[in-house]
Parts: sequence; structure tokens; C-alpha cells
Amino acid sequence: MGGLKRYLELKVTEKTGLSVGVVASATAVLINVVVMFVFVCVAAFVWIEQRRGGVIAGLVLAGLFFALALIAGLTCLVLRGSIVKQARKELAARSALIDPQLMKSGIQVASAIGLRRLIPVIATGALAAGLALEWRRKLPPDRSDHFAES
Repeated sequence: MGGLKRYLELKVTEKTGLSVGVVASATAVLINVVVMFVFVCVAAFVWIEQRRGGVIAGLVLAGLFFALALIAGLTCLVLRGSIVKQARKELAARSALIDPQLMKSGIQVASAIGLRRLIPVIATGALAAGLALEWRRKLPPDRSDHFAES
């Protein structure tokens, strides 16, 4: 069940490109834009009120926060792109295991044969897989590599 869950997570990640880094960068963009707006408002207020040095200070601070917002936005885009590429790469590696056509064929075979007839076959396969895993664990490490090569 864990494989299916990871597959679905990868599909969602591929479509949305969201991760903790992307959300953090987007939050930084939002915070910096709000702060920039506040400084622009303060600068406009100071300029109207005094028409002196307060304007330059306010505009410099607004420019600084605008640059920070730009950097955070670019970081967000770069992170999202790399996350989408990574998800596509992992999905391509897993696609052989969870091929939609293969799943569709399996469902058709199961419905044609009937679930009651397949349950003993599935149980026997699960038992054989469990015994094989247990047998492999008991092998010495040098012997288990021998079976992986053949």
C-alpha cells in the first residue's frame, strides 16, 4: 500500500510542484511584498508631509524589500521546476510497476476469472513471497549477492 501512496504523492507533486521549500519561498514573497507596500505608503506619506530626506529613506527600503521579494520569487520558481523534474524522473522509474494499461489488463483478467477463484492464487503467491523473503534474510551476505547477479 505504501507504493501506491508514494505514487499518488508523486503524481500530485508532478502536477502542482508544491513542496515545503516552494511554500516557504512563496510565503517569503508575500511577506516581502506586504512590507514593501508598507514602506511605499510610509514613503508617500513622508514625502507629502515633509518633502525632504524621509522620502529617500523610504524608497530605498522599499527597493530593498522589492529586491528581496524578487529573489524569493525566483527561488520559488527554480525550486518548483527542480521538484517537478525529480517527480517526473521517479515516476518514470516506477511507471513499469504501475502501468495503467497493465493495471487495466489485470482488472479485466480478474473479472473474467472471478475473484473467488483468484483468492487462493493470490494467497499462495503472498505466502511464497513471504517465504522467499524469509529465506533470503537467513542467507549469509555473500550468498545473497550471488542470487542478485543471476
